Amino acid sequence: MGGKRFSITGSRNNNKDEVILSKISNSSIVTKGKRAVCGATYVGKKLAKSTGKAAWLVATTFLVLGLPLIIVMDREQQLNELDLQQASLLGAPPASTIAPQKKDDGILSKISRSSIVTKGKQAACGATYVGKKLAQSTGKAVWLVATTFLVLGVPLIIVMDREQQLNELDLQQGSLLGAPPASAIAPQK
Repeated sequence: MGGKRFSITGSRNNNKDEVILSKISNSSIVTKGKRAVCGATYVGKKLAKSTGKAAWLVATTFLVLGLPLIIVMDREQQLNELDLQQASLLGAPPASTIAPQKKDDGILSKISRSSIVTKGKQAACGATYVGKKLAQSTGKAVWLVATTFLVLGVPLIIVMDREQQLNELDLQQGSLLGAPPASAIAPQK
């Protein structure tokens, strides 16, 4: 029943293990695998970062555009229900008996023709229009700022840099000629 025992600390086995491990770790497959893992990690980080930005953009857009739309649609539904309750209390016939509808109308067609959905569509179209106009005006504003900077800011920076260089040149020439620097000359009162 005696089996062979392997010792971890054995020098002969340990050297063989080190040789095998070094061959494996220096193989082209392992180095390519390491590069692939590093690349995948980099892409994963970038994807997670951009996904976070996209999620923030979607969430804020929903808060700005979607939530008010839902509130308006809910308010409209409550007003319609209140009108129906008042009409039933006053003895007015229900709306279904006033305007008979086709029997083949499904619930989806009824929902799509409801005032809430039509107002929702109008609000979505309005939000799209505002979004497009906002994007256009933002683009125009960025273009305006960029061209103004190029026309006014860059020449100003160049003139200021030239003035700085002339001041440094004057200081260097003064030090070479032995004249005291302009900052050392105190104005007389």
